[in-house]
Amino acid sequence: MRVCRREASGHGAGLLPSVPRALAAVLVLLVSFTEAKSYLDWKVHRTYKLNSISRHLGATLPDGSVIAGIFAPTLTLEDRHRSLAIWDRYGNWEGDPLARFGVTHVAVMAYIDEIGYYQRRFPDAISRAKLLDEWILWKTRVSLYELPRAATNRRPGSRGHVEPFKRAAAATSQSDSG
Repeated sequence: MRVCRREASGHGAGLLPSVPRALAAVLVLLVSFTEAKSYLDWKVHRTYKLNSISRHLGATLPDGSVIAGIFAPTLTLEDRHRSLAIWDRYGNWEGDPLARFGVTHVAVMAYIDEIGYYQRRFPDAISRAKLLDEWILWKTRVSLYELPRAATNRRPGSRGHVEPFKRAAAATSQSDSG
């Protein structure tokens, strides 16, 4: 049995197999540097915008306010107001959730044209809604609107429609225990 052995000859022979490894190492270092830079930038310049907005809403909106919108539960983490997401086939879309839950405000994201959804779904209420505030959160604008009282059939100073929330919580706890 004869073994053939090739000898590398010439200048730079044997360098070629190490080029992919070197390129991979450079790419790994580049990605690591970019990620570390992003992390450090976040760490140094982080904000507490959501906490601040939530506390601001807690201090300025009247007692019993109910905020609807995909982002509403996040905006109310630091305050006492109720919130719910309303979106077709996502949550609370059946019937008239504005009246059923006593929604007093909507927080809508520009990124998904949430205001367009509310304009199509609740044209009367949204056409008379009053823009209260806007924030830039991450890469989208979130707008807070106050709905007219007639849209939700609420009396001034009332605590809102708490019963649907209580019923939903009771149903959840029954299904968890059963």
